[in-house]
Formats: sequence, C-alpha cells, structure tokens
Amino acid sequence: MQQEIEKIRLLLPKLFEEVNQEIYLNYSGQKSEMNTSQIYSKYMHLANKDLILKLRDQKDKRIRYLAAFLEEMYMHLNTSKIRDKVSTIESNTYIRYGENTISYRIAPAIIANEHDREKRRALYMARIKASYRINKFLYKQWLKFHEISKELGYKNYLEYCSSINFKDYDQLESQALNFLSKTKSIYIDIMEEEFKKMSLDFHQSERHDLAFYFRAKEFDWIFPKEKMIQVFESFTNNFGLSLKKYPNIIIDDVIRENKTTRAFVSPIKIPEKIYLVITPKGGQDDYLSLFHESGHAFHFANVNKETPMEFKYLGPSSFTETFAFLFEYLLLDEAFIKHYLKYDKRYLRFQYLYKLYFLRRYCSKLLYEIRLNSRKPDRHSSFEYKRIMENNMVTKHERALYLSDIDPGMYTAEYLEAWFFEVQLKNFLREKYGEDWFRKEEAGNFLKKIWSEGTRFLPTELAREIGYKEINSSYIYEEIINSLEKYS
Repeated sequence: MQQEIEKIRLLLPKLFEEVNQEIYLNYSGQKSEMNTSQIYSKYMHLANKDLILKLRDQKDKRIRYLAAFLEEMYMHLNTSKIRDKVSTIESNTYIRYGENTISYRIAPAIIANEHDREKRRALYMARIKASYRINKFLYKQWLKFHEISKELGYKNYLEYCSSINFKDYDQLESQALNFLSKTKSIYIDIMEEEFKKMSLDFHQSERHDLAFYFRAKEFDWIFPKEKMIQVFESFTNNFGLSLKKYPNIIIDDVIRENKTTRAFVSPIKIPEKIYLVITPKGGQDDYLSLFHESGHAFHFANVNKETPMEFKYLGPSSFTETFAFLFEYLLLDEAFIKHYLKYDKRYLRFQYLYKLYFLRRYCSKLLYEIRLNSRKPDRHSSFEYKRIMENNMVTKHERALYLSDIDPGMYTAEYLEAWFFEVQLKNFLREKYGEDWFRKEEAGNFLKKIWSEGTRFLPTELAREIGYKEINSSYIYEEIINSLEKYS
C-alpha cells in the first residue's frame, strides 16, 4: 500500500497542473471548450476504490487528505464529461441585448451596470431562459453525484461532502439558522429604506435589482479603475508582500468576450505559478475581487517548496478562503480606507449591509443545499430553493436557478466557515499587532509562517492555536451590527 501512496504523491502535482491550466484557459476566455475529462482519464488508475476504502479511516492527516482527494478523483472521473459540457455550453452561449449579442458569462456584469430597469430585467430573464439548456446537464450531474456517493459507501452526496471536506454540517446549519434569525429584521428594515431611494418596493424586488443596487456606482469615485493596482501594490509593499518578490503570481485582468465575470485563482503549480484572474467591471467590486483573490494567491505563493504534497494541494478550501476574506475586508476597515483611499462613512455603512446580505444569502443557500444533497434533486427541489431563498432574502428568486446558483461539493459551507473565522483571525491580528496590523511587516510575517505550511491546519485547529475554543458566528454578527450602527 505504501508504494501505491508514494506513486500517487508523485503524480498528483502533474494532474493538478494540467487540470488547473485547462480551467484557467476556459474561464479566462482563451479556450471555448473544457476538456478536463480527457485529463482525468489519463490518471484514472489513481481512483482505486479499494485503496480509497482502506485509506479513509486512517488517523494520519496526510493520509486522510489523500483519501479525500482520491474520492474526489473518483467523483470527477465519473462526472467530468458532464461538467465539461456545462462549461463548454456556458462559454458558447450568447444572448440578445438590444441591438447587440453578448456572452452568457459577461451578462451579469452588464446587468449590474444597467440603470434602466426594463432593459435590465429583459437581459436577466433572457439569461434565465438561456440557462434552461445548462440545467439539463446540471440535473444529470447532481444525479451522478448521488449515485457515486452511494457507490463509495455513503448514504448520500451530503455525507460524502462532509467526509471529504472535514465538515460538521449540523453545527454549521445551527450557526446559520442563528445568524438568520438574529439579523432578519434589521436586514429587511435597511433594505426597504434603501430601495425606497430607488423608488422600488423591496418586497417586489428581483435579483437583477440587487445586482444593480450592490454595483454601487455612487462610490466609484473612491475606487478609480486606473488606481486599483497602485493601491494594491502600496498595501502589499507596506505589508512585506511586494509583487516584485512574487513573480510566481500572474495577474490576468484582460477583458475577453467569454471570460467569466467571477474572479478566481488558478494555482497551476504551487508555489511556482499562480494565476489571479479578474474581469474589471468598474467600482468597488473590482477592488474587492482583487483583494479577495490575492489572499488565495499569496497563500499558495508562500507555501514552502518542501511542504508535503498533501498540504500543498489538498485539504478543505475554507482554510484558504479565510485569507481571501481577510484581505477582501481590508476594504471595510476604516483605518485602511483612510490610509489608502478616500473616506466616506456612507460607503462603510453600505459595505457592511453588503456583507450582511452575503452572509444571509449563503446561510440560506446552506439550508437549501443540505436538503438538496440529502436526497436526489426532484420536481420539488426548485420550489424548495425558491421558498428558502425568498423567505430569508425577500427578493424574488427564479426556480430555474435551483442548480446554477450553487457550487458542487457544498462549497457554500467552505465560504461560511471562512466568513465566521475571518473575523476571529482579524481580531487576533488587531490585538497582537495593533489596529493598523495591515501595515506591519511582522503581521505579514506571521501570516507567511502559516501560509508556508499550506493546508496543514484545519480552520478549527488554527482557531484554537490563536486562543479560540471554536469557530462561532457570534463574532461576525457583532461586527456587522456594531458597524451598521456606527456608520448610520
């Protein structure tokens, strides 16, 4: 068995390099088709079900990470053709927009910038209609997720996700329900007030209205496009993370027709080659996306070359998402704003409302995904999606989004754990290095030491390491409520 493990350890970096390169080329708009299935087929001998079952119950963390990956590999081998089909359809689908034809992927950016509600709604509904073809394959994909989960000995896809992601979904669900309950009235009150300013009834709002509202053009003057990289480099230089020292981080901010509007990092080879991909739309979203993805990029780029392969490439995503949120939310830090940008109290109030919206949205998605992934999708699933989302978010949700609005693998839970923990980590950094910790090289060195270990720590383990008993949503609740009051 040891020989098999060592062989896998040698092959995995090459597999990751090929797959992430393919993903990068497709989602950055440089390749119209996605062919990860061909790549996975070259490595199909790694997905040995007997070996998976032998490794799954081992106590050694490296072995457990490896077992989780082999299970994902087994899942990918059986679903990658469907997933490739979804990506290929997305990158080759076009929508009529007035006199023009635009790409399916770029439409969200245009919707967010369209002031005319009727035009905005028409484009939004056209994109919904275009998604019907994609949904057919997403439905097949989710059925396959459940089928393969049972083949691997799990009750359902949810149990499979819990195992490979090292997550207690019952505990996270409890935290989510608590957060939703405590924030519902303040969320509705503020959103009603904000939508009145746009002469809209929040209770009749649709998703495209939220996209336009949160685009926040009124704050563009704080975030000039031409100064984004300059602000980012000023921060990284002061924090001991000068990009000149990181030629392994490649920023792709080129606008391409079929490039996804969703920013991402593609770690082609850790730590040697990391792509940070963003699609500038204008305003605060560009800055937030750049800072968020840089948290991932610096994490991957600082991994020690001698770190075991499992801790370079494997482990739960909530760990690296924590650093992504830590950097993103510097743009909600009053001291940071005053030092690097132009201060406006209204902007900070808006951003904490945006954060509240996102937290409520992902808590709601978690509730829905737990139900969806506990059983196969059926004719009730889209109604359940609509009911849960509208009950918590008020805004109307189209049933057609019931599979396209979520990511495989319960990634919603990865985000939520990271959101909850980020505030605790930030509090620790403030207490240890001061309110302006983001300008202290010693704080940067503290993070670099953690990053050098890759994903050796689980978020719960790092939380205990810095003095917390557990990861708890009460910290982010207090931060948001106190900030909304402070900046009102």
